[in-house]
Amino acid sequence: MIKTEPKRGLQSPYSRIIFGLSVSDVLFSLGMLLSPFLAPSSLSLAPFALGNGQSCEFAGYLNIAGAAAIPTYTLFLTYYFMRRIKYKVSPQKFSGLEEKIWHATGILVPVGFATAALSMGDINSYPNGTMCFLASEPYNCNDTGNKCNRGENVAIFTITFGATGIALFIFLMVVLYMFTHHVYSIEKDFRIPASSTPTRKRESNRHLNFMLNRQEPNQDSDSNTSGRESTNASKSIFALSNIEINRTPSSGQEEAQSSVMHDVNLSHNQNPPQEGSDETDTPSPRELSKKALNQSLLYIFAFLLFYIPGMVQVILCGLNNNAKDSRVFLWWSSTLYPTGGVWNILIYTRPKCQKLQKDVPGLTYIAAFILVVLNGGEVPSLTDLGIDAVREPDSYTGKQEENFDEQHQQNYLEEREILHTQMKVNLDDLSSFMRSMVGIDSIMEKNQLENENMDEYDMFFLDLDTSIGPSQLENCNVDSRVLSEGEIGTSEWDDPSSRNA
Repeated sequence: MIKTEPKRGLQSPYSRIIFGLSVSDVLFSLGMLLSPFLAPSSLSLAPFALGNGQSCEFAGYLNIAGAAAIPTYTLFLTYYFMRRIKYKVSPQKFSGLEEKIWHATGILVPVGFATAALSMGDINSYPNGTMCFLASEPYNCNDTGNKCNRGENVAIFTITFGATGIALFIFLMVVLYMFTHHVYSIEKDFRIPASSTPTRKRESNRHLNFMLNRQEPNQDSDSNTSGRESTNASKSIFALSNIEINRTPSSGQEEAQSSVMHDVNLSHNQNPPQEGSDETDTPSPRELSKKALNQSLLYIFAFLLFYIPGMVQVILCGLNNNAKDSRVFLWWSSTLYPTGGVWNILIYTRPKCQKLQKDVPGLTYIAAFILVVLNGGEVPSLTDLGIDAVREPDSYTGKQEENFDEQHQQNYLEEREILHTQMKVNLDDLSSFMRSMVGIDSIMEKNQLENENMDEYDMFFLDLDTSIGPSQLENCNVDSRVLSEGEIGTSEWDDPSSRNA
């Protein structure tokens, strides 16, 4: 299913890792399935045995190769998630030497173990014929004092094989800890208290931009300094009227979003966004990181549930000739081992099934899983499903719309308060700007206004009317509606004589 995906196939490192993990599951499950039938027929306690020594070696080769490749590729997958989320490594960069080394390790180490066991004659059947794996012939011949026909050094090989599995498990836990710690660090950083914090941050950013823009006129020292000062001052004032509502995500956040969405298919969608839906909303880096962590944890959980009991059972059989204490692990591993690949398929298709359920409300998970599998592992388009547009009924989203309206109203009130505060700042700066343009300070000294307690804005506009006159005001392109709202456009003086005045 992974290899035959219609759009991606094995194009991404994530798909190639999952493909390698799936092949490992197939090898091990196939070896487990064939072992009871390919065991030597001479075994009296093996009622289903139909094979011989060579056929048992074939089944044992599959078991050893698959058992060694599964933890290797599970570690590989968790390591890949950590590199993509924590270190922001792109798929193109990871697909170079780094991925090649991991794939070479995931292939050569299992094949090397299986080939070495085969060449030393350590692959034999258990006495009851349940599994062809690391064993001696006759079984436990070293402890019973009998002569071993095959597998004299199987205990040493079993310990080496088990120690390798334990080392891979330790590395897996270390990588998982690093990945989990990073994701929850992101979660902690995103917990910003109180809605006033973003408001204060926006106000401080605007004030900082204004102060930086006010420094520009002082940097000009040529003959046209006064003209550029007026232009820069007007630009700095006009720039203050632009209220920033939405925060733009950083480049690291955008990279994390595109990384997880592309590789893990957490938000994979072949369908264009429908009108009235929320499909255009990009998930936050926090949500994507948590989804990637959950996906990795599911793969690790499947590995621990299905394969660790078998490894424990093999180690106990190698260290203790009396395998009664490992019988529980034998039943556990024999029951769950063949279903490991099925669980990996369920985990792999889980994000896509959730996406399809979001596109088609009311669709059950089982139906979504069948549709994804039949579509080659991809989310089928709404056109393929015979659906033109999918919109949730009003009764279903009524509560959500009500909550959205309340939140929208609260945001509007906050932004309006910011706008009113900014209008006052703009008027203060506009007053200073206009005073420098028309020489209002010298006129105020000559006229000696009678009412000294008059408001500053009234004094400013009164002197402006008496000094400039109606004819000059007509040449001013500043709209009165804009002045009243505190939002100054890119107005300029049309008359050169008025500008010089």
